[in-house]
Amino acid sequence: MPNLDTFILFPASSPPNTMISNNDEIVLEEANLISFLSQLDALLEIVACEKDTNLFYSANEIKDFLINVEETNKELYLIDVASIIDEYLQKANATNWQDKSLQNSSFQYILLDFNEQRMIQLSDHSINEGIERQLDYSENKVSLINHLAIKTPNQYLSLLKKTSIPTSFPIAINIPLINNEIELFRWLSQNRKPRIFNLNQKHGENGKGAHKANKGDDVSILECSEKKAQELLIDAIGDARINSKRLYNYDSDIDKYILFYYEGNNPQNQYHGFHVSKDNAPKKIPNTILKRLKGKVN
Repeated sequence: MPNLDTFILFPASSPPNTMISNNDEIVLEEANLISFLSQLDALLEIVACEKDTNLFYSANEIKDFLINVEETNKELYLIDVASIIDEYLQKANATNWQDKSLQNSSFQYILLDFNEQRMIQLSDHSINEGIERQLDYSENKVSLINHLAIKTPNQYLSLLKKTSIPTSFPIAINIPLINNEIELFRWLSQNRKPRIFNLNQKHGENGKGAHKANKGDDVSILECSEKKAQELLIDAIGDARINSKRLYNYDSDIDKYILFYYEGNNPQNQYHGFHVSKDNAPKKIPNTILKRLKGKVN
């Protein structure tokens, strides 16, 4: 099954070019730095919870980001930023792509800046690795999480991969640039394999027709229509680190949660589902999921 490959980009202490942001404004104010770290954690968690995703970072880019942090840290604040970032990356099962880089020194990697009408050559950067993963694993979808790292109004980065041979043609590629949590949710929703709701007669529909019992246990009921369940499935969330076969959402129409169960390895990517009351939700839904759904609850 194709995967979604995402690269987290950091601003730099020593930007290699003017497209990469300097992190001065972030590190000179402790409140800005704390906000930066909180947003980083939220972005990483969204990717980590998604099924069939790979999350990548560059240890060198983080090391460069930390130069200004460490110089400022002695005077302005006491938090251990390097340890916090490392903790977030480990929790999200992120991979340092430099441990097994796909980049080739015989090629040039070019970032096209249409606003300034210029070409910027990149060296040993996460953007280059994104190019290679998109080209080498064409069935996968690649995106770049722009965590205050790139200065551009565009939603894509336009890139070239080329050789020094004059007669060869460069390979052009556009990679989506994600700037916040909403855009990240949207990209995941639009690029994951479509989820299909399968009406399971055991749970009924619209609160009716469910089997009364299953192995002596009461059967949970689907209290909405099949069409509504499909809509709720599309933006349902889970945590693949806990259980990759469960998804959850909140049905505001009836003030209840809805659970979706993956029906095994099938080409349709099918799920069936049923509702759970607020009182029973803590028994059925991980606390981390309940926290993420909190904004939807009446």
